[in-house]
Amino acid sequence: MLEFNASASGRKSENDYFVDLALGDALSIFLNSKGECYTLGENIDGQLGIPNVSSTEYPLKVSQLPIAINQIACGRNHVFAFNTDLKQVYGWGSNVFGQLSLKNKGQNVFSPRQITPLCEMDIFRVNL
Repeated sequence: MLEFNASASGRKSENDYFVDLALGDALSIFLNSKGECYTLGENIDGQLGIPNVSSTEYPLKVSQLPIAINQIACGRNHVFAFNTDLKQVYGWGSNVFGQLSLKNKGQNVFSPRQITPLCEMDIFRVNL
């Protein structure tokens, strides 16, 4: 179990631990036991899911996710976050080649956006 400290006070709260992680080219995303995502690394293409941050060496919460997440996956410079129970998929990062399945091919996405075409599919596990 990889524990982390997400509180500003410096005290670790109970049940704060990572349950999954995925690695991209210059980013890491962590999923905690509460369904929250934290990212660190470079943000050139929006792969951190946090606007107005160029890079970070400390995990920052992807606060714009509207639901709890239970699976994560990374490509080179893009991320998918899933709630398989609700059939919800969110993605962000590089969309240069349309890898996020969004209509704005060629444009990077700097905060989580629902990926409607993937929400219509039954997703059990994803590895990129």
